[in-house]
Amino acid sequence: MHYRNVLLAVTAVCVVPSVNAESADIIIQLSNQFDNTNQGTSPAFIVTREDIQRSGFESINAVINALPFARITMDSVGDGTTAVIDMRGFGETAASAVRVLLNGIPLNNPTNEAPNFSFIPIASIESIEVTPGGGGVEYGPGAIGGVINIKTLSGQQAPFDGVSLRTGSYGHVASTTYGIKALSDALSMGYSASHRRKDGYRHHSDVEQSFASLDLRYALDPNRTWSFTVSGGDENRLATGAATDEALAIDRRSVGSSISILDLENTFLSSRYDVGSSGGRSYSVKGYRRLSRQAARFDYGPNGTYEEASDQKTGLTGYSAQASIPLSASLSTFLTIDGEQSDYDKTSNFSGFLSTTDRTRARLGLAAKLIRAQESQQGTWKSTLGIRMDDLTDKNHQTRTELEYRGTALELSQQLSRSDDRTVVLKIARGFRFPTFDENDFTVSGSPLNTQKSTQLEITARTNTWLASVYLLDIDDEIRFVDPASFLNGSYDKTRRYGVDLQRNIPLAQSLSGQIGYQYIHATIKEGLNSGGHIPAIPGHTLSSSLSWVPTQHWSHQLRFRYQSETYALNDPGNVLGQSNAFVTARLESTYRFNNLVFTGAINNLFDTHYDLYRIATSTLDDIRRTPAEPRGFELSLRYEF
Repeated sequence: MHYRNVLLAVTAVCVVPSVNAESADIIIQLSNQFDNTNQGTSPAFIVTREDIQRSGFESINAVINALPFARITMDSVGDGTTAVIDMRGFGETAASAVRVLLNGIPLNNPTNEAPNFSFIPIASIESIEVTPGGGGVEYGPGAIGGVINIKTLSGQQAPFDGVSLRTGSYGHVASTTYGIKALSDALSMGYSASHRRKDGYRHHSDVEQSFASLDLRYALDPNRTWSFTVSGGDENRLATGAATDEALAIDRRSVGSSISILDLENTFLSSRYDVGSSGGRSYSVKGYRRLSRQAARFDYGPNGTYEEASDQKTGLTGYSAQASIPLSASLSTFLTIDGEQSDYDKTSNFSGFLSTTDRTRARLGLAAKLIRAQESQQGTWKSTLGIRMDDLTDKNHQTRTELEYRGTALELSQQLSRSDDRTVVLKIARGFRFPTFDENDFTVSGSPLNTQKSTQLEITARTNTWLASVYLLDIDDEIRFVDPASFLNGSYDKTRRYGVDLQRNIPLAQSLSGQIGYQYIHATIKEGLNSGGHIPAIPGHTLSSSLSWVPTQHWSHQLRFRYQSETYALNDPGNVLGQSNAFVTARLESTYRFNNLVFTGAINNLFDTHYDLYRIATSTLDDIRRTPAEPRGFELSLRYEF
């Protein structure tokens, strides 16, 4: 294991509590508390460390795919390293529609480089907070689909130490050391360090990853807390993209049109200071710095020579100041000012032509909310009215050009929480996102793209055992890749999505329980080119289910199924090639627990289903390049905490 940088980040002071079920299945719980990561008020679904340990999930990707309203997509390599999180059906642009945070620090980039979270080991996770459908005005632009906040272990929980070992098919080996320590009455620490390696199912798909995190938090007194975290990692990939049907018919492990070698580094630095008072007022100030570097070499020919190389660096410096102030017994306000400064430098050598790129992005945002809570015979009513305004400036230092963007977000919600644990939320939101550097580089019109604007209506109801959500999402100037193969970008004039998210936890017997989740998305182009067509790379139906059997206090067994309906190829908005690639997969696992020792054996892709993780048509729409999923594989893991 090696690390090239000292890596620092900050985590939240408080984790929103969730109620855990007595069964072995994971329960996604809708919280009525504030999301203290951003001092906001949007309801969040919380997956805790205890949920993850009971479920046997082996990666963040597996956790996300178990949620009824999210999925992992765009895995063009097939090993999870390029995968992105999609909520509310954005497919090709999911990387810019879902805001992904690590301990409150954005992993989204001003470029089309997807948020990288595959290097974070599952054993280092304290919780994963999921806010579907527009997040809230406190999260900033780029959260139209939702928000994912991944939190690593912090010092606010009970002390423990642990070690996790994992091995499996295709050369998969991983180890993680993690824990929480109380250094004094006021000072505590959460830590983790891991190393992972996998040869990969496909040719030229090796990956090696290292990660470390250190969270320090110091309670100056009962009302003041300072937190400081170090986290980050190195990643070395040998990767290949999608291959043609002809090549895959001969060998499912066939490589695509190029092979790439990538060395990636991620560094995080952040600090946060929180102040509370007996009167209910709270204030926080946060600053952070994220550094990412990606060195890549690409081989396009059989002669083994590298015809293209690039070295790109992305930096993000951010800050925020927040205040939550009670105005009366039933009325409170939340105020925030936040900003980010992004810098992007890239040097490329393509076919002997050397080029450099130097760009910066500055964003300033202001947000305010009014929250009114009152008791009635029906239960507790909470009304929220929020507004956000952002100003953004992009500078290209090579061409000495400058672009300015502005956006306004609105949020109106009404929530009723009853004493019988029933909660209903009605939400209307207006959101936006700005185009990235890459999206503005090559546009069909030759002009910069407009700000993407959305309007969403959503109704969610839940109890401890079920949830149901219905939504309608209309978007103007939705940014899209006209042809990802040639990097041309444009916009749909108007699009519409409507859908349903359902989840039900079912106690079947004293030792037997089940869970079922269903997602339906209808995403169409309303106006402009390809009007009436379905937006590609978005499945209409997704169904997940699990059956858990706990016969003794030592043994538990789980069988998980996932169905996904067919989709159009990534760059086929005209729906010329038709839909395909519907599939059903299954995972079987058994776990033995003895005191603090946990041993798990699992079979992934139990039925050895042949399906694709990624499908992109050629520019002439006469062929499809595919990335096949990993076939049946085996996995063994050992965890010991003391």
